[in-house]
Amino acid sequence: MRTISIFTLFIFYCAFALGQETTSQKTNQIKLSPLRIIDLVNPGFEISFEKVYGANLSSQISVALLRDPFTLTQFTNYKGFRFAFEEKFFKNSNDNKQHYYSIEPVYLKVNYSDEGQFIKDTALNTPEYWDTFKVAKQTFALNFKYGIQFNFNHFTIDGSIGLGIKYKVVNRSEMLDEKAYQVPPRHPNAYYEASRAGNYIRPNVPMNIKIGYSF
Repeated sequence: MRTISIFTLFIFYCAFALGQETTSQKTNQIKLSPLRIIDLVNPGFEISFEKVYGANLSSQISVALLRDPFTLTQFTNYKGFRFAFEEKFFKNSNDNKQHYYSIEPVYLKVNYSDEGQFIKDTALNTPEYWDTFKVAKQTFALNFKYGIQFNFNHFTIDGSIGLGIKYKVVNRSEMLDEKAYQVPPRHPNAYYEASRAGNYIRPNVPMNIKIGYSF
């Protein structure tokens, strides 16, 4: 979290340090998401293309190749992809600092291997044992976001945060005993929640910073 906070402050410092020039005539943007690379649960490489329509509307498509290049997660053989479509509604359009609201449907699909502690039967107090298993996960999400976009000549910084809802479909395979009970952690654990088998709905808090080129 310290690394993410320092990186975020550095990005916004750069935004205010650069000279300003209007980009109202530039209707295309290509963006990268550096925070996606260091995501602690769903890391990967994300690129976005945004098209501006008129004064207050734009559409953005984001595609991510999900990989764990820096071994930030506890997962192994982590592979998948993420696709998002975002429709933006700007409050102002002729300023180098643009505020916007957006709606964003997202689809994520990933496969990886994980491990955990299990017991065969809770009623009999059987001994705990470690087991590895494969996870196939799909996530369908709908996010509502607020963002600020800074434009400096051909340089763009897009920061956003929001609230949404996601539906997860998580399947496990290659376990020693598929009926065994996984021992939950004593404290909240994102990896345990990410790999928990079943179909369920969860709240979602999307947050991202994108750096791009306008043309």
